[in-house]
Amino acid sequence: MALNFTIETSKPIEVINNQILKIHDSIYVDKLGFEPSFSVEASGFLAEFTERFDKKKDTYLVAKFNGDVAGSVIVDSRTELPDVARLRLFAVDEKYQKNGIGKQLLAMAINLCKNNQLKGLYLLTFSILPIAGGLYESKGFTFAGVEKINYWGRVLDEKRYELSFA
Repeated sequence: MALNFTIETSKPIEVINNQILKIHDSIYVDKLGFEPSFSVEASGFLAEFTERFDKKKDTYLVAKFNGDVAGSVIVDSRTELPDVARLRLFAVDEKYQKNGIGKQLLAMAINLCKNNQLKGLYLLTFSILPIAGGLYESKGFTFAGVEKINYWGRVLDEKRYELSFA
């Protein structure tokens, strides 16, 4: 049975930020064994993003179910490439996964980027999350490369996916 959830565009606020960080902690620290420094870095990014948030360029999508934050994705316009944004902090709480929330968050983020006349979108993910790569490819992203990194107490294959709107 599908869940009746909503997706909102939101301005970053502390209470939602904390719920989003909790979702990421449960996945990356508790389940995947990343060091707590992951949480510190994610929290730092979210605080910085909240401070510089520009509703004309940035997007903060939050999926909710019965008032609980079920997932989120951020479209961050501050990248090294002009008119190309980066997807960040994209995750769905494990108890709400497999209900289409991630697919809808991603589709909505892509549509908003197209409507804002961006040239493209990219994201970074890890090979230890194979379902993520399939989701991105199903929405038109192409695999653009992999880099071995040593972060958060783990050696990881960081994968880059790109989507061009040209």
